[in-house]
Amino acid sequence: MALISAAQLAAVRKVAYRGLTTPYSVWRKTRSESVYGTSDTWSEVATGTGWLRMMNKPKTTEQVGNIEGATSNYRFHTDVAVSIEIGDRIRISGVDYEVNDVNSDDTIQVFRTCFLRLIQ
Repeated sequence: MALISAAQLAAVRKVAYRGLTTPYSVWRKTRSESVYGTSDTWSEVATGTGWLRMMNKPKTTEQVGNIEGATSNYRFHTDVAVSIEIGDRIRISGVDYEVNDVNSDDTIQVFRTCFLRLIQ
């Protein structure tokens, strides 16, 4: 017996998707090889609306060569039907985020939830 019916899940999603208001695009890398070496090409594979949330305050870290950088983690929610994979990039308002993880194993999946890192 299912925890909730398909009709109940559809109703929950209908309400939840009202909060998905931020336009975005999903970019996926393809690698090609030739006699001159390998090259990566990024192509847009999906668009939609979602909800981006910062999960922590930016933390300044010291890296190799005493170069300082900021790291931030984000959580991104969108429609469950959108194909997003680890390694993809999400572009929101011209800013790119790298997909570190995709949570697709929830018992009741209302959103496709991705964990992102800001690309700087």
